[in-house]
Amino acid sequence: MSDKRDWAFPVPSIRQNGGPSMITLSDHDVERVRALAHRPGHQAKLYTALLGRARQWTETPGVTTADGVMQWWHVVWERLIDVAAAHRFEPDEIRASWLRNEILAICARPADDWVGPFFRPRTDPPAGMLETAHITLAVTTVASLCPELFSDGEHERIRETIRQRGQLLCKRALDNRLGTDARRGLNNWFMVMLNGYGTASVFLEDGPAIEETVERFGIATTLYESDSYGESLQYWNYASGQLAHLYEVLVQHRSALAQRLDHDGYTRCIRWVVNSHLYIKPLAGWGEASLPRALNFGDSAAIFRPTADLLLHIASRARDTHPVDAGLARWLFDQTYAEPQLGPVEGDSFGFANKFRWSSLLMLDDTAPAIAPEEAKLHTAEGFACGTVAVRDQWHEPTTILGIQGGHEPLTTHSHRHADQNSFILAHRDERFFADPGHCCYRLAAQWASTRTRSHSTWTFERPDLPGDLIEQRKPRAGDAASNRLTLLRQRDGVVVVRSDAAAAYRGEHDDDAGQDAPARHAIQRAERTWIAVLPHLVIIVDRIEAATPIRINSHFVLNNRDNVLRTNIAADTKLVFRRRTAAAKLFQLAAISDGITGRSRLDRAWGYMHDVYHPEPNQPGQSREGASHIYTFAGTEPAKTHTMIYGIVLDAETGIRQWHMTGTLDDGFTFDRNGEVLWRLRADNDEILLLEHVAHGCAYRIDSDLTVESPGGSGVDRD
Repeated sequence: MSDKRDWAFPVPSIRQNGGPSMITLSDHDVERVRALAHRPGHQAKLYTALLGRARQWTETPGVTTADGVMQWWHVVWERLIDVAAAHRFEPDEIRASWLRNEILAICARPADDWVGPFFRPRTDPPAGMLETAHITLAVTTVASLCPELFSDGEHERIRETIRQRGQLLCKRALDNRLGTDARRGLNNWFMVMLNGYGTASVFLEDGPAIEETVERFGIATTLYESDSYGESLQYWNYASGQLAHLYEVLVQHRSALAQRLDHDGYTRCIRWVVNSHLYIKPLAGWGEASLPRALNFGDSAAIFRPTADLLLHIASRARDTHPVDAGLARWLFDQTYAEPQLGPVEGDSFGFANKFRWSSLLMLDDTAPAIAPEEAKLHTAEGFACGTVAVRDQWHEPTTILGIQGGHEPLTTHSHRHADQNSFILAHRDERFFADPGHCCYRLAAQWASTRTRSHSTWTFERPDLPGDLIEQRKPRAGDAASNRLTLLRQRDGVVVVRSDAAAAYRGEHDDDAGQDAPARHAIQRAERTWIAVLPHLVIIVDRIEAATPIRINSHFVLNNRDNVLRTNIAADTKLVFRRRTAAAKLFQLAAISDGITGRSRLDRAWGYMHDVYHPEPNQPGQSREGASHIYTFAGTEPAKTHTMIYGIVLDAETGIRQWHMTGTLDDGFTFDRNGEVLWRLRADNDEILLLEHVAHGCAYRIDSDLTVESPGGSGVDRD
């Protein structure tokens, strides 16, 4: 439904005293921001960008713009508060008239418009959706920041609209979700609806509802893992940004509530978020601005960065209780918001393409000082409860970053996961080679395809009696036992070993009726992958599969070609070379052993998706074309109960990749040399012990249930 109009409400006489105290800007805050904005520095950049956005939004009636690609529901909060804050900082008749018209027009919309677009379910009685909460947040914020724009009668109309269409519908949605089986369905929606309900309740000065909000805030914080969040990186940001906003609303309403509101849940995730940051550079199709990239497992944007307000909220509110995390949050803000105007300009409030909002201007000079990851002594190899393992050669300007969907703990929330256990992302010289497809409009078959196991760098299996019927993973679910177990994560002398077993992810859908411990329908008993990373140049992958009945194994490797710059040379069915601009990678299958017999795999090729950023509608910017990922599959030709596959990946500058060679056999060992000099040698014995020799240093690393130094030359201690 369009929000364009050719009429306007008359502006009333100025209302001197009105509007509840909710999210307000004191005269002191306004003067402080103005003063800082007129000095050289980052705050001036943010201030100028905010005024520029407000100017753009008010050029035409309605919250959407002529060149926009999103409907009004998905930009209403971010745009109305941009203009309201700009008007509060610098009062302007154009902004005043635009704000007044938009708020009164929204309140005059049919009640069904407050439920959301066509794809949101309608119930009787109606319950709130994400869009309901966003509209509520938009209207209450404008009416609180700029109360003088509305008459007493109009304020009453706004309050009644918020009560009936905002607060009531959000409460129904919360009650419905809390009534689900063991709260299994709680996820980011709960945080969004709680923010809408709580903010409306403060706006309406509804004491019992405020108390209920505080109690339910405590429920929301239990959805976080010990150090991360179970849905995805992007949905951590969306959920946490809602709680952070609600925290600020409640504390401004009554400062004593800070003692009852725990921000630890999302604050303790910041190290995971920092570990997931890759680099910043331009992305084809999005102009010349540099955009961030991230380890975007699950439903998460490739160009993800956290919302600035959330980072600065953590950097400010947690500076005494979590000083290192607060400093890391400020560091990540400085890294990703050096240019505040970069990236898409729509969808920030839904967490699609994140920006800063007006509260960033208030918090920027009230944060902990930035602490870089190396100053915080973060490990260069780190695993997290949600399943992410991040490995890099160094923190300052890393050359290579390896991200792994390794073992996860039992999850408290699971929405927006993919069937991607034991998959990986590998970036070298600011180029994503092995990449995750990300996500797109949830109403598309392309999204369904992007979540499937075959679209990730992991395995599918086949039974010989059911050719073409792939055995794929089931997505992890909250309340279930972990579908992937991290059994080893060790780092010594720059050698990192990660091992996880995802056999449980291949349990059949019908096994639920037989109980959690029932054998899988397809009898995958072991699906173990070991990564040996000697960054920045070498990654070795050792796969061990065991099944109760003979199966064929398909090992998928998903390459990034979303910008058509990937160049591939298939030197042989087991030897592939990839180039992206000035970086290159070699992928070799070094061994394929089935039931103890050395064989060979067939090289298959398919195509998939490589999305940039989510959009709620189909055929919009950010959605990938089919074929943007190249999927190379080493397909086993013989069914067997046991499979061992070994792969080598070397990475270097495009000019240096020819100097690297991987040769050898399982009996003699595999050598990795550059310019004829053997640097590393891998040996594997029948007892499944791996021995990685650093030839030049004369030391060896034994990999069994641990990683130990077996020969002189290594320190034998963990190094980061």
